[in-house]
Amino acid sequence: MNYKYPLTLFTPCYNGGENILKLFDCVEQQTYQNFEWIIINDGSTDRTNSIIEKRITQSSFPNIRYKNNPVNKGKHRIWNEAADMAEGELFLPIDCDDTITFNAVSFYIEHWNALNDKSQYSGINVCCYNPKNGEIIGDKYSKEGLITNNLELVFKYHLKGEHWGCIKTELIKRIKFPEIKANYYSGMYLISKIALTGQKLICYNKPLRAYYVINQSLSHSAYRDFKFSRVYMEFHYSTWKIFHLTNYLLVNYPKELIGIYKGFIKSIFRILLFPFRKLL
Repeated sequence: MNYKYPLTLFTPCYNGGENILKLFDCVEQQTYQNFEWIIINDGSTDRTNSIIEKRITQSSFPNIRYKNNPVNKGKHRIWNEAADMAEGELFLPIDCDDTITFNAVSFYIEHWNALNDKSQYSGINVCCYNPKNGEIIGDKYSKEGLITNNLELVFKYHLKGEHWGCIKTELIKRIKFPEIKANYYSGMYLISKIALTGQKLICYNKPLRAYYVINQSLSHSAYRDFKFSRVYMEFHYSTWKIFHLTNYLLVNYPKELIGIYKGFIKSIFRILLFPFRKLL
């Protein structure tokens, strides 16, 4: 497949108009500029739409594609929309309340283009850092240039904390999140399905994304409410893991099976107890 750009940057936004202004500055100052930026406003209830529209008119970055959804669909479903829209070879998500280093895009593209056989790889992972002190947040990879996949990162290396990565666009156009009504769906679903294709990640201990926790963001607010949609999502994902990860774990990491079955049982109880949540 021929792509218009080497990379698509994707930003979902929910009530994060003020926060995304810092990200505009980061995008405009990237050392590599031949990429596109897709922004989707997911039914914000504040002035986010007008803030973004105004900032786009002032931006020096020419390749912005903006979509304003009047109704909140959930991060997983607007991810699917962005995947359909994407015209870059790599797909790189970044939340509206985060910032990135000025060489972030060039790092991904340079390291991707250095690969001899891209068909074997699904993407590239890097680290995040604390914007207050510049220190890496989350576990470092066991070695620079580690070749692995996201299931191994969880079940073999037991990696914890925030990390950041790009994915081959052809994969996310083919492998989509379930179109169920919820504020979000676990990102592990998508990257687990990609890992099951047999393609590998390359991981670097390069801190390229500043990680913030801001209550207004789509990532940290809209889908943290205790709603039935969230409980159902957890049940849906837990059920998927039972049917699709059991064989993989049985062969590779049998001790980890206990965890996914416990999670499945817990999700059933949460579904059953949800009508009585105010009494508990």
